[in-house]
Amino acid sequence: MSFISNITGRLSIIITMMGSLLSFYSCSDNDQVALRLNRIAYSQHYRSLEKTKLYADSVLTLPAASADQRAEALNNLAFHHIGKMQYAVADSLLRKVHQTTDNSIELLIASVQQMRICQRCSANKDYYQYRQNALQHLKRIKTEQPALSEHEQERLLYGESELYLVSSVYDYYVGNTDAAVASHLKVDSLVGLRRDTAQYVAFLYNIGSGGILRHGTKENIAHQELECLMLCYIISRENGYIYWCANVLQALSEQMMDNPNMEMPDERLARRYMGIDSIQGSFVPGTLADKALRLFKDYGDVYQQAAAWRTLSRCYIRIGDYPGAVYSLQQAVKGDSAIAQAPALMASIHEQFSIAFSAMDMKPESDRHRNTYLDLYENTRQDKQLEARAEQLGSQVQWLNILIYIIICVVAALLFLLLYLVMRRIRMTRAGKPLAKMSSMQEESRLGIADLEEKLEECEEQCAMTEHELSVLQETYAEHRAKMHLINSMTPLIDRMLHETSSLCGKAESEEVREGRRQYIVELVEQINSRNDFLTTWIKLRQGELSLHIESFPLQPLFDIIRKNAASYTHRGIRLEVEDTAETVKADRSLTLFMLNTLCDNARKFAARDGYVKVYARREGNGSMVEISVEDNGCGMTERQTERIFDVKPIADEVTRGMNTAGMSHGFGLINCKGIIEKYKKTNALFADCMTGVESEEGRGSRFFFRLPVGVKRLSMAVMAFALSFSAGAQDYVSLADSVYECNVKGRYSEALGFAKRCIEEINEDYVAGGGQRNDTLMFFDREMASSADMRWLNDSVPFDYQLLMSLRNEIAVSALALHEWDIYAYNNIIYTQMYKEYYADTTLADYCRRMQVTETNRNVAIVLLVLLLFLFLPVYYFAYYKYVIKDVRSAMDAMRRERRKREKQLAELRERNDRMAFERDRLHVLDNVMANSFSAIKHETMYYPSRIRQLLLDADADRSYCELDEVTRYYRAVYGILAQQAMANSRQKLPPAILMDILLRNLARLSGQRKADILPDESDGQYIIYRIDITRHDEARIRICTQIVRDLGEMFTLHRCGTTLEGSAFQVVAPKM
Repeated sequence: MSFISNITGRLSIIITMMGSLLSFYSCSDNDQVALRLNRIAYSQHYRSLEKTKLYADSVLTLPAASADQRAEALNNLAFHHIGKMQYAVADSLLRKVHQTTDNSIELLIASVQQMRICQRCSANKDYYQYRQNALQHLKRIKTEQPALSEHEQERLLYGESELYLVSSVYDYYVGNTDAAVASHLKVDSLVGLRRDTAQYVAFLYNIGSGGILRHGTKENIAHQELECLMLCYIISRENGYIYWCANVLQALSEQMMDNPNMEMPDERLARRYMGIDSIQGSFVPGTLADKALRLFKDYGDVYQQAAAWRTLSRCYIRIGDYPGAVYSLQQAVKGDSAIAQAPALMASIHEQFSIAFSAMDMKPESDRHRNTYLDLYENTRQDKQLEARAEQLGSQVQWLNILIYIIICVVAALLFLLLYLVMRRIRMTRAGKPLAKMSSMQEESRLGIADLEEKLEECEEQCAMTEHELSVLQETYAEHRAKMHLINSMTPLIDRMLHETSSLCGKAESEEVREGRRQYIVELVEQINSRNDFLTTWIKLRQGELSLHIESFPLQPLFDIIRKNAASYTHRGIRLEVEDTAETVKADRSLTLFMLNTLCDNARKFAARDGYVKVYARREGNGSMVEISVEDNGCGMTERQTERIFDVKPIADEVTRGMNTAGMSHGFGLINCKGIIEKYKKTNALFADCMTGVESEEGRGSRFFFRLPVGVKRLSMAVMAFALSFSAGAQDYVSLADSVYECNVKGRYSEALGFAKRCIEEINEDYVAGGGQRNDTLMFFDREMASSADMRWLNDSVPFDYQLLMSLRNEIAVSALALHEWDIYAYNNIIYTQMYKEYYADTTLADYCRRMQVTETNRNVAIVLLVLLLFLFLPVYYFAYYKYVIKDVRSAMDAMRRERRKREKQLAELRERNDRMAFERDRLHVLDNVMANSFSAIKHETMYYPSRIRQLLLDADADRSYCELDEVTRYYRAVYGILAQQAMANSRQKLPPAILMDILLRNLARLSGQRKADILPDESDGQYIIYRIDITRHDEARIRICTQIVRDLGEMFTLHRCGTTLEGSAFQVVAPKM
C-alpha cells in the first residue's frame, strides 16, 4: 500500500508541475519560467523534499535558462540532497554553483549550505572556511544592495538569515554560546524577516529549542521558549511545513522528558491542536516523538528520522521499556548507512544504546557503546582540527617546494652569469677583500646590536621590578610617618600627666583639688591607653606582611664596601682589617649590610687608639651557618653590660657616666640588629639557628657577631620543600580520582561513587581554602539540574586541572550507569559533555581560516613579485653593484654604529635609573625596618607604665604613692621621649609630592573599594583640590595615613587648608593642586 501511495504522490506532483509548466510557457519566456519554478522549488523546502527536487530538475532541463537561474536551481537541488544525507552529491552540486555563476547571492547561499554539511559532518575547519567565504560574498552584496531586484532581495534575505541561523546552531552545539546568541540577534535584526515565512519559522524554532534566551528567571525563559515553539508549530501547520511541525513535536518531547512538570501555554487547546488530548502521563513524550518520526518519514529527511528514533528511544527508556529503546536505536542506525556521516548524531545514539543495555544488565554491550560514544566525541572535538591544519600546511609546503625547485633552477642559471661578473670584477679591482671585511664587520655590528637589545630588555625588566619594590617601600614609609605622628601625639598627654603628678606630690592642696587632678590623670591614662591599643592593633595588622627580600648572595661585595670606609678608621688612628671570604649567605642583602655597618661603627667608637677593628666570616653550626664577626681591642665590657647590651637602655651605661654623652648613642643600632634577627626567625624554619651575640672582656676588647644560613645548600632544600608543599594539596584529590577509575575498572561501582564524593569534597575544600566562595562549589548531584560550578569555574578561568575534572565526571557517569542511578548519570554526563565542548572549543578557527585566505592571496602576490625580482636582478646587479655597493655598505655600517650608540646610551640611562631606584629602595628598606623595630620597642617598653600609674592612683597611702607616682611618670616620660626621639630621627625625610599623591590615591581607592583610576577630584578651589569618597570599610589606619600624607603635602607647599574630614562614612580630603 505504501508503494502505491508513493507512486500516486509522485504522479500528482508531476501532473501539477506539468500544469505549471504549460501555464508558464504560455505566458512568458524561459527566464520567467525558470524564475517561477525556482520560487516553487524554494517554497517546497520544508514541505516536500521530492517536490523541491522535481522543480529544481525542471529548471536545469530548460534549454535557455540563465546562469543565475541554473545556479539557484543547483542550490535548491543541493538542499534536497542534504536532507537525504547525500552530502557528496550535494557538495558537488554546490561546487558547480561556483563554476556556473558569479552572482554573489547564489554563491553566498552555496557557501551557507556547505557550512551546513560541515556542521553535520563535524568538519570544523572547512566550516570556518566556507563561513569566511559567505561573509565575503555578503560584504560584497551589501555594497550593491540598493540596485537588487525584488527576487534578488528575497534570495539575499534567505541567504543572510540562513547564514546566521546555521552559525547560531553550530556555535551552540560546539559550546560557543555567546557566539550563538550573537548570530541569533543578527537574524532578529534583519528587516523583512517575516516576509519569508519559512525563515521566520526557523528563527522561532531556534529560540524555542533552548539555549538562546539569557534574560529572566529559569521559569520565564522556559515559558518564552514554549511560546515560540507553539507559534512555530501553528505557523508551520497553517503553511504545510511538515519539517518544522515534526521538529517542534520532537523538541516538545525532549523538553517534557527533561522537565516532567512543564506546562504549555493554553495546554488543553495546545494538546488538542497537536492531537494528543487523549494521551496522559508519561506516554505524552513518546506520542509526540512518534508523530514527529512519521512526519519526518513523509517529508523524507534521513538525518531527522534518525534523530526522531533516538528521541523515541529516550521515551522508551523513561517508561522502562528497554527492549523497545534498543529496537528504536537499531532502526535509527540501520535505516540508512549515511547516518555514519554525522558523528555528533551517532555519538548521541551510542550514548542511548549504553543506557538501554545497562538497564538490561548487559554490561559488555553498554561499555562498548559508551566507549564508542566517547571515541566519537574525541575524534570530532574542535582542537582535532590542528591535525587538519598541519595537513593543509603540508600540502602548501609541498606546493612551495615545487616552486622552490623551479626557482633554484632559475637561480642556478643566474649564478653562472653572476660568477662571470664577479670574476671579471676581481680581475679589474682588488675590492673583493675589503668587501668581505666590511661584510664581516656588518655581521659583528648586527650581533652587537642584538646583544644590546637583549641587555636592554633585561634592564627594562629589572627597572620595572625595582620600581615596584620601591613603590611598596615608599608606601610603608608613608605609613610609618603616620604611626610616628600618632606616637608624637601622646607626648603632650604624658607631659600633662607629669604636670599633674608633680602638683600632687609637691603642692599642699585641698582634697577636692587633688581629686580633680586624680580624675584628670585617669582621663589622660585612658586616652593614652586608647592610643596605645590602636597602635598595637595597627602594628599587629602589619605582622606577616614580610618586607624582607630574601636571596642568596656572596659576602665579599659587602666586605668590599666596608673596606672602602677605611679612611674614617685611619683618621682616628685605628687599623681596619677585612678578611676576604668566599662564603654565600641567604638573607636580606640591605639589612645584612646595615647590621655589618652598625657593628663596625660601634667597634670604631670604642676601639683604642692605635688599635684595630677586624671583620671576618667563618662557618659554624656543622657548616650550615655563616658567622660574621666584628672584633676590636677597645675597652671591653663588664659581664653585666654584656648581658644587657642588646636590651633597651634609656639611661646611659656605667661606662659613660661622667663623660660628655653628647656624641654617645643609647644602643638602638644593636637593638635593631637583634630585631632584624628575630624577624628572620619568624619568617621561616630556615632561619631558626640565626642569632646575635657578643663576647667581651673588660680592658681587652669585644667581638660582636651574628649568624645567617648558608645560601646555596639551603636554597635547594627550600625549593624542594616548597615544591612538596605545593603538590601536597593537589595530591589528595588526584589520588581519589585515580581510585574512582580503578574501582570502575574492577567493577566496584558503589565504592567508585564513594571515592568520587570524597574527591569532590576535597576539591571544594581546596577551592574554599584558596579564597573561593562556599556557595560556588562542585556538587556530586543536583536534582534541580541547575547551572554547575564546573562550567562557572571554566568560564571564569579558575586555575584547575579541568581534564581531571572531566575524567572524574565521566567516571561518575560510568558508575551511575552501571548502578542504574539514572539521575546521577544524567547530571554528571551533561556536565561532562558541556565541559568537553567548552574546553576543547577552538575559538581561533575562524581567525585561522581568514588568515589562511589572506595568506593565499599574499602567496600569489609574492610569487608574482618573486618572478619580477628574478627578471630585475641582473640589470639591478649590473647597474647598481659596481657603482654603489661599497657606498651602501659603508652607509649601513654608519647607520649600525649610530644605532649601536643609541642603544648603548639607552642602556646606560636605564642602568643609571635602576641604580638610583635601587639605592633609594635599599635606603628606604633599611629605614622601614629600623622604624618597625623602634615602634616595636616603644610598644613593648612603655605599654606597662599607664597601667602602673593607674594602680598607684588607687593606693591607700596617698603621700607615699603620690611621690612614687611622680617618679614613675617622670621615668615613663624619659623612656618614651628617648624611644620616640630615636624613631623620629629615622622618619624626618618626606617623600616627593608626586609619590605622596600617588600613595594618597591608592589609599582612597582601598577605602572606597574602587580602582585608583576612578578616584577623581570632586572640585577645584584655587590652589586646592577636594576629593570626596564614601568609605565602604572603616579602616582608621588608612585614614590616618591619608591624613599624614595631606599634612606633609600642606607643609611642603605651605598651604594650611590641607586636611581631612570624616563624617559618618563621608570622607573629604583637601590636598594641594599638583
